[in-house]
Amino acid sequence: MGEKSRSIGEKLEGFGQNLYSLFGWNEILRDEEIPCRRSTHKNPEGSKKKTHGVDLLHSCIDPYKNRKLAIITECKNYQWKSINEKKISEWIEELVNTIDCASVNEKISQYSEEFETFNSGILLIHGNDTFNKDEFYGYLQKAKYPTRRHPVNLYIAGNDKIEQWISLHDYINAKYRQGDQIFKFVYPFVGENRYSEHDHIAINHLFSRFVFARREYYKEDNSQQGKLVRKEPCEQYIIFCFDDFSEEAYRYACSMFKHFQFEKAKEYVFCFYPQTEHDIEHVNNNFINALGKAEKQYALDASKVKYDFLINPKISRVNY
Repeated sequence: MGEKSRSIGEKLEGFGQNLYSLFGWNEILRDEEIPCRRSTHKNPEGSKKKTHGVDLLHSCIDPYKNRKLAIITECKNYQWKSINEKKISEWIEELVNTIDCASVNEKISQYSEEFETFNSGILLIHGNDTFNKDEFYGYLQKAKYPTRRHPVNLYIAGNDKIEQWISLHDYINAKYRQGDQIFKFVYPFVGENRYSEHDHIAINHLFSRFVFARREYYKEDNSQQGKLVRKEPCEQYIIFCFDDFSEEAYRYACSMFKHFQFEKAKEYVFCFYPQTEHDIEHVNNNFINALGKAEKQYALDASKVKYDFLINPKISRVNY
């Protein structure tokens, strides 16, 4: 917030001191106060802004434009009763103004080799006692978003997104980043027969309904006189689904493997993030059957299909 702001440690308490490093982003600085350079920047009470607080500054690759982005994160960690439409509007303007001044700040410009584009920000809002998802997204719809001559890419996340990201990281780290496996996030180019691969997840994919990945691993067996024999690498294409739970949604996810021409994989893995116990039950009862009803040009060989679940901390593990 700038003047007399709480430390980043206090703000991040409850949702991870190193949230973005989980996904391979490079932290440039944290908890930095910079002078305000714009006379139009005001405090909520209307007085002239003197400083801005940069809670976190990261860089990561934009896989579609192959350039480094600078991303400022503003962290808000409050009781739910203190989070409302008015406060969120203030926080949005605060973040946009911070990006405005940080982009011309002398100290931050020393790190210019770390990024090429400086117009993105994430507003992290954490209810540290409880969280009402429906109310939260209602606030976002009604919040005021300032206009600027130079557009700012603004992303907003609440408890639900933060939990989703941590679940995604924990799953990947436990299942796909052990031993000599190769795991990459995949970024298809819409309308083009190509894609790029990176170790990190891009900012827009953190907020996407679907995240693609590719995994190579080795299968072993002991069929030859009890000796372990290493086979050729097995390739999986994986889609992490944060979409609705319906047969139509399942078929749509299936169609994307074909649409982006990932047919060469030996295995296809669909990994779902359930919101309720009913979602788990729905996948178990309907997913494979739904794939059989897909249009012929989008159908997958069911023998190559697997599915799994990310862990939602609000659902008892007994139900998985």
